[in-house]
Amino acid sequence: MALEQKTPFSRVLFALFVFLVPAVLFLRLELPGLFSNGKDILPGAVAPTFSLPDSSGHMRSLQDYLSKNKFVMLHFWATWCPTCNEEMPEVVELYRQLHASGVEFVAVSVDHDPAELRAYVNQHGLEFPVLSDSANTVMDQYNVSYLPTTFLLGSDGRVVARNIDIGQLPREIEKQRP
Repeated sequence: MALEQKTPFSRVLFALFVFLVPAVLFLRLELPGLFSNGKDILPGAVAPTFSLPDSSGHMRSLQDYLSKNKFVMLHFWATWCPTCNEEMPEVVELYRQLHASGVEFVAVSVDHDPAELRAYVNQHGLEFPVLSDSANTVMDQYNVSYLPTTFLLGSDGRVVARNIDIGQLPREIEKQRP
């Protein structure tokens, strides 16, 4: 009966308080990079270097991939991210098309459970390197505020494009080729 006496405005406020506040608090605790105050890494800037474990537990650095390839697609994602899961088949297909021409794909997962990440990699047959950023340190370095986020890096370690739509990757690479 008391709920019927409330105005529509007060119901909206109540719903926002009950659902939105806990969601924001959860995200703040689970993904600190979402609320980072760092500077954006813009095209032309030198990409921050990092070392992270791959899905087998071996440490890999960004330099491992830059020195061997003309371009590196750095893709931040998570297994629990619906948008990431929707576009992953396209990422896999692009990898198969572009890898032979000197484009390396490096997926940086922000998942917290290494076993879950390994299971996802195996289940989906991901052939490209998948690195684990479970502490969100690299995500923070790159000031990633949403998932998925993709960077295109040149072999010189400079950012070519940021927040690039995965479907636009081939066109962006062609624009950069001499």
